[in-house]
Amino acid sequence: MWEKHENIRHIRPAMSPKSLSEMLESVGSDRVSQDRVFNRIGMASRELAMDLSEFFSSSDTVSYAEDGYNPEHEDLPQINVSLVVSLDSGIPMMIRCLPGSVRDMQTVCGSVKEMNRDDVTLIIDRGSYSKENIDVLDGSGLKFIFPVKRNSMLYERVTINEYDTFEYHGRLIRYGKCRYDHHWAYRFKDEEMRLGEERAAFARYRAGEIAKEKLQEKQGRMGQMIMVSNLDLEPEEVFLMFKRRDKVEKRFRDFKSNRSADVCYLGDSMSVAGHVFVSFLSLYMLARLEERIRKADLLSKYSVYDILHEYSKAYAVRMDDGVVDYEVPKKLQELDAKLGFDIFPILRS
Repeated sequence: MWEKHENIRHIRPAMSPKSLSEMLESVGSDRVSQDRVFNRIGMASRELAMDLSEFFSSSDTVSYAEDGYNPEHEDLPQINVSLVVSLDSGIPMMIRCLPGSVRDMQTVCGSVKEMNRDDVTLIIDRGSYSKENIDVLDGSGLKFIFPVKRNSMLYERVTINEYDTFEYHGRLIRYGKCRYDHHWAYRFKDEEMRLGEERAAFARYRAGEIAKEKLQEKQGRMGQMIMVSNLDLEPEEVFLMFKRRDKVEKRFRDFKSNRSADVCYLGDSMSVAGHVFVSFLSLYMLARLEERIRKADLLSKYSVYDILHEYSKAYAVRMDDGVVDYEVPKKLQELDAKLGFDIFPILRS
């Protein structure tokens, strides 16, 4: 959007490849300053969702790029990225580059601890579940909610009472809860989810993609999930917290698609870390602008890019006496007032 907006501050960034490379390397190596940013923007959030994703690099000089697991099963060196998002607002709180072979909870807990926050609850994705990671979370002192995999033996231990229910978006959710070891296990059953999973499984069975025995094995746990936590809460509260973790998945999609942050041609790890951090700042600004649009009740009319386009219609006008005024369409003035930015009065002052 740079070329479309009036450059009212006369900012002239050095845009040569050499200058940009030096900047990214400097930013990427400065973990102390990055942590200051994370600490500042994460001060108010109490519930955080964490997810891991990856992008690929063919460079043999990037030490972060290693062989590792990814859902697409791409056989390429990859760089893992850990993203932490506030469940309250959907605002990204922290990002960290990890070596491609690292998906362990020790690194994630260390990153959260770097934010100097011990009062948060971390909601984690099911793909990271293991006994070893549970042990790491216990040792970290963090509060957590961790969904287990469908093949977990906990399904034999936690029973659902047919009359223990609550509603979620008009759907009936049955639940059970039990104490095991020094944790709590919460089990949920969603009939509408079960029907959807069953239809998909039978379609695969008819197509010959799965055997009858595998289908029968899956049927008993369709539409269900179990979450392990070190918190003793009402099951409905745990369920709702987990359902809100889709915010971190949305932000990863923004990070990869709108920011193109998974396209990286850099030749060393510090520059890659700088690239990821600068992309994070862009993602943070996008999320904050989305939040402002939502509070102004304008999401049905405007996207972030619509807002940027509207603001690009304002131009600075320099008078003969040196006074700078602004040509601002009336529609933009009204929009600016609704969003509460008051940009043009501020600039005139």
